Amino acid sequence: MIEKVREIVKKECYERSRKFHISHVVKYAKLLGKKLNADEELAELGALLHDIGRIKFGAKNHEITGIYEAEKILKHCKNYC
Repeated sequence: MIEKVREIVKKECYERSRKFHISHVVKYAKLLGKKLNADEELAELGALLHDIGRIKFGAKNHEITGIYEAEKILKHCKNYC
């Protein structure tokens, strides 16, 4: 599933945002997950999708639009991955 989500985010996201923001968020989420003995894959999924509302629909209300978009992506991946 994680590979498919990575592909989707890469496709949807501008390279600059991915390179300078999302990749750093993923890196630190995984480090924090490891330090806290949490599920690192789940931490990475959250990091990858944390700004999906902003990426697809713009900054306004991205914390709300992102919930629905992340849910849609995860359901799609669960069914087809």
